[in-house]
Amino acid sequence: MSKNVADYQKWADELGLDVVSKSKSDYIAAIRDFLWERDHKGEIMLPQLEPMLANKLDVLMAKGKMKENPWTSDKWVNEKKLNGVRMYAIFWRYEDGKKVVRFTSRNPSEVTCLFNEALNIPHLSFDFPDEWEGMILDGEVYSLKHRVKIRDKWTKDQLNVVTGLLGLKTAEEAQSIMRDQDAWLKYVMYDIRRLPGGKDTAELKIPFGKRRDIIEEIIKHIPNEHYMLVEQARTPEAKRELYDRLIEAGDEGVMFKHLEGVYKPGPNRSNDLLKKKREVIDFDCFVIGCNQPNKDTAWDKEHLLGSVKFGAYDESNNSVITEVASVSGIDLEMRRRISIWNPDTNLVEIDSSMLGKVAAVTGFDWSPKSGTLQHPRISRWREGADGKDESQCTFNRTDVLSEYHSKRGE
Repeated sequence: MSKNVADYQKWADELGLDVVSKSKSDYIAAIRDFLWERDHKGEIMLPQLEPMLANKLDVLMAKGKMKENPWTSDKWVNEKKLNGVRMYAIFWRYEDGKKVVRFTSRNPSEVTCLFNEALNIPHLSFDFPDEWEGMILDGEVYSLKHRVKIRDKWTKDQLNVVTGLLGLKTAEEAQSIMRDQDAWLKYVMYDIRRLPGGKDTAELKIPFGKRRDIIEEIIKHIPNEHYMLVEQARTPEAKRELYDRLIEAGDEGVMFKHLEGVYKPGPNRSNDLLKKKREVIDFDCFVIGCNQPNKDTAWDKEHLLGSVKFGAYDESNNSVITEVASVSGIDLEMRRRISIWNPDTNLVEIDSSMLGKVAAVTGFDWSPKSGTLQHPRISRWREGADGKDESQCTFNRTDVLSEYHSKRGE
């Protein structure tokens, strides 16, 4: 269990520290400085900087706290929200003159109170120009791959890849896995905390638009193929297209950034940096049929259905039964049980006993094109005490799509 404010206060008291402010971050900073001075006399500590933290777009919009609509205002841009580990890239020179790029996370160690340093990614370091010393980039250690075999287990998603590789005991093992599976972790830049030479962009109050220009210029001169610049959209049409494309692909969502916003380190969240994540919708619907498997797949060869189709009564269209989801994530045992092969039509049919069966299906937002749930999965079957009749499964597609578009200022 993570330490809370009381834990850090007790620790500070035991060390005899007098902490003026009583916030968690202030206790951590005081303990960190004490331990470093005690255990590393004469050594220089890596910069210990809190990153800028995002607020939630939908919450601020609902509370009426937004002066402009970020979806339509030309003062706002949006960028891909990454499913990786946020880290500062610190351009560091040792006393012997050696220059390296070192990476620290936003999470402090509960042993040293130092922000955790990632040691398994030496391929992201390089010999940089002398004038870049002291520069600190803000970005994310990220994987382009979802599935990588780490020891005897396959990862589930991109975040799982990053944390799995960073968590290995040696850099040699991590580098070997990345090399063998062509799964090199990337560093995706999306902001800059300190300029070349070490001046702080937060203290200088440099607006984000200018900071973006700076990192666009910097990446041109980075001699390392594993550095990337986060994808960005500026026009209302491009912002909507980026979000919809990412959600359709199963990604996290987007980050909105005010072009005039300055870098505001935590712990408070900034209203100039907003996250819009995919929405998880829980929807009651009933089985209306199935889709055929893709040709030449294992399911096709075994004559098993490809996905289960779910529907609901659309009140905006005379209560016609309308498809709302197509769920392919069915376990193999159930897939075999409910698949019926019809040799006369050469098609797979769903067992008739499944028709009308109600389930709670979750998805990530609605598709603006098809009006169906994106990336749906069955949360649970509505049976027994939790039972529900198909006649209770209604929705209004017109309202659903209207709400979808209104959130984007359309």
